[in-house]
Formats: sequence, structure tokens, C-alpha cells
Amino acid sequence: IESVAEFYESALERVSARHLRPARFLFGELTPKRQNLAIQAVYSNLVVLIVLIPALPLLLLLMIALKVTAPSQPVFQRWRCAGFNNIPFTLLRFNSRSWLGRLIRKLRLEGLPQLVNVIRGEMSLVGPRPKRVEFATELARHIPYYAERLTVRPGLTGWAQIHFPEADALLELEY
Repeated sequence: IESVAEFYESALERVSARHLRPARFLFGELTPKRQNLAIQAVYSNLVVLIVLIPALPLLLLLMIALKVTAPSQPVFQRWRCAGFNNIPFTLLRFNSRSWLGRLIRKLRLEGLPQLVNVIRGEMSLVGPRPKRVEFATELARHIPYYAERLTVRPGLTGWAQIHFPEADALLELEY
């Protein structure tokens, strides 16, 4: 015999936000293990270093091109995001306000500077997508257990984006 929450999790491979109980956090059932967080940090850094070496010329070329095409605008957008254990960090993205920036965004390259965030230990490869501090605070007020997503590092891509690219905040939380 399974509870509704257990059936929901096994069938849909995500946690039911509606049936979530505090006991699951108290007894460590949904709390990330330290060794798993350490392993994730190591493999994230290794993969990013391997990717960053061939991507470095592209990064430099894009930085120069953005500065040449829009000299009065900054190359990077910096957003204060809620990070691991709710510690804010500065998320880096290419500025997408120029015509070249829009092209970079269309090619989905605007997030390349986030590789630096991974190396600095502020993000990992896969984790909940980072939310700006003000949005994370507001969502935590309206969605029960929303703040629990900050018990792991935010990721370049989220588990929800891998499974369901157009997820709303509640569905993202369930993943």
C-alpha cells in the first residue's frame, strides 16, 4: 500500500508539493547528503574546466564583439541571486540589450559566463535554476517549502528544465 505522495513520486518522478510533510525534512529523507554535495562540486568543476578550455576563445570573442558593437553598455549583466543556503551571489550573463546581445541570446550563449560562477563554487551543472533574491523571497512567501530548494547549489540547468522546459514555479519546485 502506497500513500498518494509515494504514488505521485514513483509515477511522475517528482515530489508532490501538495502532499509534502515537514517530517520528510526532519528525518533527512529529502535533505541532501554532504557527500553527494561534495561529489557534485567536484564533477561540476571538472566538467566546467574541460568545457571552459575550448570555450575560452569564444568567450573572449563575444566579450570583445559586445564591447565593440555597444561601447556604452556593460558586457555583462549582473544579477543578485539566492544561492546555496540562501547566501546571495552575483550571477553573470552576457548583456543582451544590443543587436548582438539579442543574437547571442537567440543562440542560447548568454549564460556562458555562468561557467565562472561554477568555478567559484556558487553554482553547479544541474540544480534548481537561480532566482533573483527578490523573486526567491516572494516565491518563498507564497509556495510552501520553496526555500528548501536552496539546500543545494543552483545549477546552469535545472532538473525541471531537463524534464519539462516550460515549468511554472510550483512544478519546478516539485522537480
